[in-house]
Parts: sequence; structure tokens; C-alpha cells
Amino acid sequence: METTPRESKQIDLWISEFITFGAATVFIGLRLLSRRLTRIEFWWDDWFAIGCYSVAIAWVVIIPIWIKDAGLGLHINDIHGRGTKAEILMHNSLILYVAELFYATALFCAKGSILSFYWRMFRVTNIKLPIQILACCSLIWIIIRTFMGIFHCIPVQRFWDPSAGGSCAIEDKKFFFGTILVHVMLDIAIIALPILQVRKLQLPVFQRIGIMLMFLFGIVICASAMVIIVASTQFDATSEDLTWNLVTIVVWASVEVNLVTVSTCLPTVRPAILYLFTCTNPTSTIGSGSMSYGRSYGRSHGRSQTKNTIRLSTLPNNKDNDESSSTHQLADSDQGGRGSLSDFESHAMDRYRGNVSTVTGRAHDHGSEEFNTGSPFGGIMVKNETTVPPQIVRLRSSDPNLSTKTVLRAHPDRCKSQTTLQLSFTYLPTLRKNGLYTSVVGAKAPNWYEAVLSLQKQRSLLADPPDSISLHEFMTSEAYGRLPIAKSRNPFTCGILGRTYSVSESHQRADFVARALAKRLDLLPNDGVEWDKVVSIFSVNTIDSFAVTQAVHRLNGIVTLASAAHSASDLTHQLRSSGVKALFTCARRLETAVLAADAVGIPQDHIFILATPDDNSKLPFTTFDDLVREGADLPELEPLRWVKGQGARQVAFLCYSSGTSGLPSVSRQKDGITTQACLGALPFSHIYGLLIISFASTFRGDEVVVLPEFDLEKALVAVQTYKIAHMFVVPPIIIRIIHNKALCSKYDLSSVRWLYTGAAPLGSEVVGEVKRQYPKWRVGQGYVVCTTSEDDIDIGSSGSLVPATKAMIIDVETGEEITEYNKPGELLVQTPSLVLGYMNNERATSETFIWRKDGRWIRTGDEVLIRLAPSENEHLVVVDRLKELIKVNGHQVAPAELEAHLLSHPYVSDCAVIKTPNDKAGEVPKAFIVKSDACGGQSDDVVARAICKHVEDHKQRYKWLGGGVEFNDTIPKSACGKILRRLLRDKEKEARKSLVAKL
Repeated sequence: METTPRESKQIDLWISEFITFGAATVFIGLRLLSRRLTRIEFWWDDWFAIGCYSVAIAWVVIIPIWIKDAGLGLHINDIHGRGTKAEILMHNSLILYVAELFYATALFCAKGSILSFYWRMFRVTNIKLPIQILACCSLIWIIIRTFMGIFHCIPVQRFWDPSAGGSCAIEDKKFFFGTILVHVMLDIAIIALPILQVRKLQLPVFQRIGIMLMFLFGIVICASAMVIIVASTQFDATSEDLTWNLVTIVVWASVEVNLVTVSTCLPTVRPAILYLFTCTNPTSTIGSGSMSYGRSYGRSHGRSQTKNTIRLSTLPNNKDNDESSSTHQLADSDQGGRGSLSDFESHAMDRYRGNVSTVTGRAHDHGSEEFNTGSPFGGIMVKNETTVPPQIVRLRSSDPNLSTKTVLRAHPDRCKSQTTLQLSFTYLPTLRKNGLYTSVVGAKAPNWYEAVLSLQKQRSLLADPPDSISLHEFMTSEAYGRLPIAKSRNPFTCGILGRTYSVSESHQRADFVARALAKRLDLLPNDGVEWDKVVSIFSVNTIDSFAVTQAVHRLNGIVTLASAAHSASDLTHQLRSSGVKALFTCARRLETAVLAADAVGIPQDHIFILATPDDNSKLPFTTFDDLVREGADLPELEPLRWVKGQGARQVAFLCYSSGTSGLPSVSRQKDGITTQACLGALPFSHIYGLLIISFASTFRGDEVVVLPEFDLEKALVAVQTYKIAHMFVVPPIIIRIIHNKALCSKYDLSSVRWLYTGAAPLGSEVVGEVKRQYPKWRVGQGYVVCTTSEDDIDIGSSGSLVPATKAMIIDVETGEEITEYNKPGELLVQTPSLVLGYMNNERATSETFIWRKDGRWIRTGDEVLIRLAPSENEHLVVVDRLKELIKVNGHQVAPAELEAHLLSHPYVSDCAVIKTPNDKAGEVPKAFIVKSDACGGQSDDVVARAICKHVEDHKQRYKWLGGGVEFNDTIPKSACGKILRRLLRDKEKEARKSLVAKL
């Protein structure tokens, strides 16, 4: 055989292998960096990608051996010093046998990685079935190809050693052609799967092209495989010049093996690229949240858009608009041009539908309403996903801030029954400062129906809550909406001794303590995980408690707050379950703290003392002030390096009290805002005291006057001394105030403007008595996701939803959504600040947090209703805890309602109502009463009859006290003022057992 002397293709082999392997190395590195930045959990797509790159490493080892030792890339006649031709052919055939198996493994890992990525990204069912089918086909393909590759010849060694005997039943041409053709077909199907979804999105052209090009990179892989197919048809396995004839196939196989790694990594590398080349810390961003009461109580308060449209999403009018479709998910993830597939993957299970609001309208015969065209608006998305254009859009604007209205009319012949229209609103350019409220559809004329949408004052957030900074930075920086430090009051002042620090001093003290803790506990802000930096505070309120939390967060740690009322066993459980490394306590709780710390192995040099007004003792423990002095002499700590999105995932507090915690919402502050002093007597260990008093008040620039524990007379002294305007309290404290009018009259309370209560319902009777005694006081209630505005008070309600929050009410019996006013049901809440779940308790997490088609919701366990306030705004009213409701002959009785009514009787100082069993009614209410001084020397029977008659005169029969009245010296309550009905129920059960035993 004549050949050209020294003709070589080895340079082609070197270039094709090492350039593409370099690209694979870069992209797998970017993928791993992105995972570290975003802290997305490693899953099958990542492991498959690593497997793919591992094969590429093996391939980069094989190619040099094949070139150097077996002469690949040269004519066999030009290979010298490497044995006979037969030995060279055997060596090449053996390497080819191994390379075929690695090649197939790389292709399968790539398919597995991409399909796993789709599975993680698309959480909806209509695209998961094709993913499952393609995964099964890929698995069958690799099994068959591997089997055929291994048993190409019988015996196996016959493939590279003809002298082994036997035969090769599979022709090389047919093997290459058939298996690679199926591989190409599978790749085309995998590539087409997301392209079909992206194509349906009505996104800007360049945005769609960008997303498509990312997926279409797989076409390069398919092209490589097609070249291999063509080359395999021309391959002659019987030719002696195997080292030359294999070059084309090996070159393109090298390209494919390395580029499949690039293809698997491409959708995930955006965070790393932004981090490296734009000096930012990117991950995903959650779209602007909406603010709505489920379906029919909705209000949209999202960010302003640029288009003058009314729309639900950017989807076309077809069957794929279903909320559970992957098209819908991709549309949501790319709203506003901010999304990417990497973004979507980061929060594939935590998306919030942005800017959704609802009105009630009339349904239609065939799922759509016919309107005349020509409107400047894009259309209305009806509940069954049919898009219809409005016939007429009119603007009525006498006051653009309050009364601008958009009126939509529908033909009456298409209005057959009630349904719900889901709308997503964007603001007119001239009205972007306004928010959006809805009003009820009504008949305006015999033949017309109108949906009236009112543009009112916006209640949206100033900006998305920052998700790449710690709480420490959020509270100390003026960049996120807090009142300027120069205009803020001293954040915490001791209400007994008057000791206080300015904002700057407080921040500096917290920083010094962080330095000292870093040295003593051997911690660094950016090293280790937050779960190894858990610090507990077990103390009464102090002016330094908040500084401890700031110091721990400065170290990238977690704070767990323990109630000062804990016993040693309670505290031991909390310290052990949360993995506490250090403990802050006070002198009066030191004995309990030491016992618990010893039980869990916390050394005594990790116990630190917070100063309280009554603490004059010298204890052999390091104090907070000692840490301040120590830290002042230590070098500054390195800045925290958080990535974007880390704040939405990382735990800041482990709260063992009830309630829902999260980052404080950013609120816009006016330049001329008036700061005030507020009372800080509720436990800072409770979520109410932590978020509302410690965080929200100081963020606003107010001064918190701290009392170690609530004492009525000390609180009154503090009000008079520090001119407190805002008192954060709970219902029992309000009751004590109105029942101790003589004591209160001794102090100047003229500075008080607001009583703000939470943690438990407050009855309208109690509010009425407060207004009667103190006409200038305003009473506001808060409830997890609601707040009362001073311009929109509705007695008995908890106010309106806070921005970026959605609420839904469901029927307890049927599970169906309630869309009527004044109809009670269980409250479900969805908010960006939703807690992550219960630590080490999957059962409680799965019972409390549920998934619906529009995202993750928390079941509050509270019965609530929505009612229209006099302002015509929708307010949330808490009825009671569902488990506390009393079922009397099928009627529901809320203990809180009866307690509020009982407290209006002069004989009642405090009370609690529980349910007791009854043979006829099933359950009946029973009242535990603490008698007031007004009872005088009257017998218990006389007082009990008077109290029961008070209920009978004003309440329906099924709400009467069928279980009777029992007098107690006190009502058991938690540290935050909630009635501990469980203890009363246990007492009642024991009394019934004793009665049965006597009988």
C-alpha cells in the first residue's frame, strides 16, 4: 500500500482534544462555583455532569496514549519501533474497545444531567411525562449499546486479538451507525423539549433568542454525532491502516465527549459569570410579590411596569396557559427581563406569582366573554385561561391620586353565573405612583354589567427586600430605607436607670462584641457554616440584647432566643436541639443557664452575662461590657461575602415561640418623619418583641424604652418619664390598664397616642372601653401578615395585608376557597418572608406548609374572615384558633368572643373560656373567672349568676355558658400574654375524673 511518507493527522487529534477539554474544564468549574454562590443543593443533574466530566478526564488520558503508544494519526507503515503491524493493530483495537465504552458513558451522563435539570426546573406535570419517557429511552439506549459494545465479539478478546478464535457477529459500520443515530434522535428530542415551551412565550425577541440559543448549543453536539455517523459509513474495519482510518471518528468523538460537559453546564453558569466579570454576587431574584386576599379579595401592589396593559401573564391565548404548565412557569421567571434559567432553577420551588389581583364578575357560556376590539389594553385573563380584550376602557379622573377608575363592560348575554376574573395590572405612566384596589362588580344598567377597578394610593414596597446582605448590615446601613442615623433616636434606653447608647455607639458595641466572640469561639465570618455558629440568649429584656443578635449575625451565625421563663429542662432541650455554642444570660437566670449549659456540654467560659437594672453582684463570668472592651483592642473583622439570594435561604433566628418570622419589610420613610419613644416590655424572645419592637421600631428611628419584664406601675412610670407615645402590648395588658384606672390616673399618660396589640385577639368591647377611658388613644391590632394604618382603623380587625403578601381563606370542611365577605375559614398565607420550616421535624413541616398550584402556603390554624371596613378597604378579622373553637350543636363559638364580652362586666378582672363535653350539645363553653374588687363580699353563686346573665342577655343561646363558671386566682398565660388553655383543659379533665370517682 502506497502512502505519503510521514503524513500525519496527529495535530488534529491534539487540537480537537485539548481545546475542547479546556472548555469542559472551564464550564464544570463555573458550574461548581455557581452552586457554591447560590447554595443550591447538589442533585442528580450535578452528579451526572460530574460523571460526564470524569469521562472527559479519562478520554484526555486515553488520547495521548493512543497517539504515543499506538500511533493513532499516522499511516501504519509510518509507525516504527512499536512492534509489528499485528501488534499495532491489536493495541489500537484494544484502546478503541475501551474508548467506545467511555464514549457511550459520557453521552448517557450528559442526557441524564440535562433531563435531571429539566426535572428540577419544571415542577409542573405536563412536561414531566416527556422527561420520564426520554429518561427511560436513554437508559434503554445505554444498556443496549453497552451490551453490544462489550459483547461485540465472542469471546470478548476476539475484538482486539484475532488469534483468540470465535467471531464478531456485529458489523462495525452497523454498530456505529445504528447506536449513534438513536443517540442523535434522543438529543434532538431533548433539545426540542424546552424550545417548544420558550417559543410560546411572548417575550422580547432578543430575550427569546438568547434562551433558545442556550438550549440550541446541543445542536453542535448533534452535528458532531452526525459527522461520526457519516464517517462510520466509510469506515473499513478490515483495513490494515486502522491508525489512519479512525482519525476522523476519534476527532469528532473527542469534540463530542468534551462539549457534552459544556452543554450540561451552560444553563447553570450565569451566577458564576456575573460574579467573576461584573463584581456582583448573583443568584436568583424572586419576582415582585403581590398583595391579595386569595381570589376575590385581591389587591395588587407590585412594581410599576412600562406597558399600558391589563394582563395576567405574557402567555398567548391557547391551552398551554394553564397555571400548572411549564410555559406559565417560564413566563413568570422572565417577567421584566430579569430572569434566566439559572435564576429559575435557584427558586424553582419558591416562585411567587407577581402582581396578581382579582375581581368578581359574571361567567360566560363557553369560558370567554366577547368584547369589541380596539382597546389600548391587551386583554383580561379569565379564570379558565381564556384571554379576551375589553370592549371599552374609560378613565374618570377628578383626583388622579384617589379616584381614577378603569371601567370594563361585558355583554349581558354572555353573563350567566358568577365566576372570578384573574387580572394582573400594570400602571399607566402618569399613575405609576398609585396602587391598585378592586371593587365589586355590580349591575349598573338593566343590560350591562361593569367591573370597576380603582387606582388608589400605592402600598407596595420601596424595592425588593435585599436578599444578599445579613440582618446586621440591613439594620446598620441607610441604603435600604431606614431613617438616617443622624435623625434617629437612641435605639434602646433602660426604662429604670436611663442608661442608653446612640445608634452609632450601639453599632460599634455590637461590632466589638463580634470581634471578641470570633476570638473566643474561634470563628470567622466567612468560614464554616452558620449551624456551627449558633448562640442563644436566655435573659429578661436588656438594652444589649439586640446588640448580641447583631454581633452573631456579623459572624454569619444564628441566634436562638429562649424564653426567660424556661425551666432548666426546657432550656436544655432548646440548647441541645439547636446546637448552641455560646449562651448569653443575666444574673437572675444564671443558675438555670449554668444547669442547662452543663447538661449539653457548653463550657462556662462560653456563658456571658447581660446587665440588668437590679444586677449589682460580681460574678465569675465574662460580661457583655467585658466583651466590648476586649473587642475594641482586636482587629476589624473581614466583611461578609454573601451571594445574591443567600438572605432568602439562610436562617437568622431559630424561634421556639409561636409565630412566623422573616426579614423586616422595607418601608419608605418621609424626610420629615417624627420619631417617638415606644415601650419595650414584652419579651424580646417572642417573635412579636423581636421583629416589631427590636427591629421595626429601631429601623424606623424610634427609641425603645426597655423594661426587663412587664410591671404595670414601672411601665406607667416609664411612660411619664420618657413621654412614650407608642405602647406595644398584648390584650391582657390592655385589660389590666382599663381595670386599674385608679393607679393609671396617678401618672401623666398624655403622651400616649397608640396601643398596638398582637399575639391574641382583642374584643371590640375592650377596645370600646379603652376609647371611653382614654379618648385620644388609638388601638391597632397586628396579625402576622396584617397591619393597622392610623388612617384606616376598623375596631376588631387586624387591618389590611402588608405589601408583598398573599392570603387565602379555605373552608375547613370542604377545603374549597372562600370568596365571600364575612364567611369564616382557615387562613393560608404566602409571603417572601415565609419561614423555611420546622427544624428536624419533617412531619410538622409537611402538615403546616402545603403546596397548591400557585406556590407554597402556610396553614396558620386560625379561623378568620374578610370584611369591608368603613373605608371600603378589606380588613382581616381573626375569629380564633381553629383547635380552640367550641362546637355547640353544630354551631361554632369562638372563646375569644365570649372572653371579650365577659371582660366588659365589672365583676370580671380576667377570664378564659374553654370547651367542655356535653351529652346533648356535644360541647359547651365554660368560663374561668378572676373576680374584680367590684364583687365586694358577694358569694360566688351570686357573682356567677350575674356573669352568666350578662352573657345570656347579649349572646345567642348556643353561646351561653353551659359549662358554668369557675373562679380562679389567676389565668395561666405565656410570657407574651397568650392564654394557656391547655392547662385549664387539663384542670377540667382532672376535676371530671375526681367527680366520676366519687360517684
